[in-house]
Amino acid sequence: MAGDPTNCRKQLTGLVRRDIFLNQADQRPLLDSLLAKIDATVKKALEQAEEQLNQTGQQLDDELNETAAQLHKAVAQLAEEFNAVLNDEALSPEAMSRLGRSTEARILWLYDRVRNRLDKALRRIAPKGRPLSDVMQSLAEAWSQSCRELPEELLLILDRQHENQVAGRSIWQIEGSRVLDQACTGHGFFTSRLLYLRLRQQLRRRYKAIRCEPRETLNRHLPAPLQKDPPAALLQYQKAYEETTGAFADLWRNLRFNLETAAEDCSQLASEISSKEPDPSARQRLEETARVVSDTLTRAAEQLATATAPLKQAGQQLLVELDHDRSEILALIPRDLQRELRWKERAQHNQRRLARAWRRWCDQGRKKLEQPRQALTDWLAKTTAFGQHISGKGGRPVGREETLQNLSNLPTPEEIMARTATLPPVCRRLFTIGALKNREFLVGKEDHLESLRELFHRWQEGRLCSIAVVGPNGSGKTSLINCFQSELGNQIPVHRLDIDHRLRGESQLIELCSQWFELPSVPKNLIELEEQLRQLPPAVIIIENIHRLLLRNTGGLESIRAFLGLVLASRRRLLWVVTCRKYPWQRMQYLLQVDRYFSHQLQTLLGTQTEMRDALMLRLQTSSYPAKFLKNDHGKAMKKNGLDQNALQERFFADLFAASRGNMQAALYYWLLCLDYDKTIESLTVRPLGKLDYSSLRSLDRQQFYTLAEIIAHGELNADEHASIFACDSLRSRMLLDHLVQLNLLVFESGDNGAGRYQLNPLFFAPVTATLEGRNILQ
Repeated sequence: MAGDPTNCRKQLTGLVRRDIFLNQADQRPLLDSLLAKIDATVKKALEQAEEQLNQTGQQLDDELNETAAQLHKAVAQLAEEFNAVLNDEALSPEAMSRLGRSTEARILWLYDRVRNRLDKALRRIAPKGRPLSDVMQSLAEAWSQSCRELPEELLLILDRQHENQVAGRSIWQIEGSRVLDQACTGHGFFTSRLLYLRLRQQLRRRYKAIRCEPRETLNRHLPAPLQKDPPAALLQYQKAYEETTGAFADLWRNLRFNLETAAEDCSQLASEISSKEPDPSARQRLEETARVVSDTLTRAAEQLATATAPLKQAGQQLLVELDHDRSEILALIPRDLQRELRWKERAQHNQRRLARAWRRWCDQGRKKLEQPRQALTDWLAKTTAFGQHISGKGGRPVGREETLQNLSNLPTPEEIMARTATLPPVCRRLFTIGALKNREFLVGKEDHLESLRELFHRWQEGRLCSIAVVGPNGSGKTSLINCFQSELGNQIPVHRLDIDHRLRGESQLIELCSQWFELPSVPKNLIELEEQLRQLPPAVIIIENIHRLLLRNTGGLESIRAFLGLVLASRRRLLWVVTCRKYPWQRMQYLLQVDRYFSHQLQTLLGTQTEMRDALMLRLQTSSYPAKFLKNDHGKAMKKNGLDQNALQERFFADLFAASRGNMQAALYYWLLCLDYDKTIESLTVRPLGKLDYSSLRSLDRQQFYTLAEIIAHGELNADEHASIFACDSLRSRMLLDHLVQLNLLVFESGDNGAGRYQLNPLFFAPVTATLEGRNILQ
């Protein structure tokens, strides 16, 4: 061999074939082609996303233009109606009443053409809805598909001297001929081998072979939409969407509030004109109302033109940043693959390689052992079951505060409402409106409203439905039903009924239903009434206060049983929607299993502190009056801006929630108790509420506790009903109830023939019910 260079070349060439360092080829061309494919795939997804966003934006602009046209049409129609009334020499009450009804009808007309259209348009561009979700999903799929196509490991060969372009060749393909020429020069075997090893060592110092992980690298540098933390542009889009949604909600809320106010002003003017001494300024007030209506509608139409500009700009900015991410990532991956790894990264890389090798070995071994393993598993399962059967054991699943004043010293609800005379008129309307009439001020009940819509459509499709809205007093049941009814519009007849007195027996219910539904004749019995109800055209029947059908005494279940029979017999024809307070419902459930008569029950809970704050601040924002929250030292106001004012606001609402326990009716009373108006600066001030002292409740005797419990479980009681429940005379019952009224725990509502009802003071619903439940008197 020493004198045969050909044989030396043959020996060394055979040796190189087993040398991984010298013989393995560089895979950079494969990496470049894969990166180019990723670039093309993501670019195409971005182009499709831009086209989709532009198309959606154009659709949104078209819908907003149509909505603005509807508003301008409403301006022209209402202006014509107002001018027709103003052009008459004398204002007539009939014309004024007709104008008020026309304005109210215009609200429903605008609701279908403005609010519903805006809601549908906004849902299409929501961050979590289409098309943005489709855009982000298509981009995510493009990156994910590209990532799956990358191999887990690639070999890159780098020339430290940059004399050669490796370009997919192995080190031996580049340097092999030179190595053979220098090693095989006619020397002996050992001399040639030593020369070969020395040259190989030189090549190791010159060339660097990197076993990189392109899939792991791409996963590490994926764009923000595929990471846990969303990109800044997506957050900006979400913020712009929330601002746009809020702007549309404020626009419609202001529009509806002003139109409802105008309708009320027209009705009030009609009443004043029909009096003996008509107001001489009536014409001027009507002109001002017409001007407010026209300005409100025109301003709303103008706001629609620019309302969505920030949202569309945020969408385009999102695509720009995603494209920038694409270019940066594709430039970063090759640099990242070629860099020197730190020792920790090398350790992690080796650990992943071993894990992949282990998984391959395990997969191969699992395939070979699958059949024996399955046989062993079956044998163990049979053995275990036999052992449990023998032993008789089966497996079982295992399962410093300030006190405001005592309750009796607080003003009554009537006294608190009287204080509203000092507030501006718009504030009196906003904070004394009672149950909401529409969804514009609805907070925290959107899901329940959506459930009612779905159940209504379900009933329209022919499915059996009857709905019970159940919740504590002050949890928003009536507001929810009002909002549901306002959105039905003229789709279907709606009968809104109220049980104004407690019914005693089946005959009273039959007579009341005859009046409600204007039946041609009074049915003789319940079966005949059911038959007549089945002949009625399809309609929605809304009934509140069904607790007035129950009385816990002999024969007191007859009315409620008859009513539940009517619901069960006619719910294919009529959609029954009833409201009931929490504790009367629990009693009816215990006595009658009432839930089986209603296919769906919506449980409305008391609001959270955040919902209560948002509801009150929304009304305050609509009033356009600034408000200052005061601190405790002699009512001096803190700085309006900054952390001090925010801290005072949070403290006030924390105290308000503690006092009302989520009861919105009580929260409004406490809010009015603390609200003052400063005429000099035309601003509202909110005094601190502090903490209430409920210790006086513990001093009540047992008879008073049980009286309160029965009133809560029935909703309300009069003296005779209380006497029949407790088997005492009416005088004793009236004295006990009047004493609780003087303690401010009950309120008395007078009725016909000197009769009246006693019910729990809504201000103290939470502490009273909590006390009774703590003593196991109320369940």
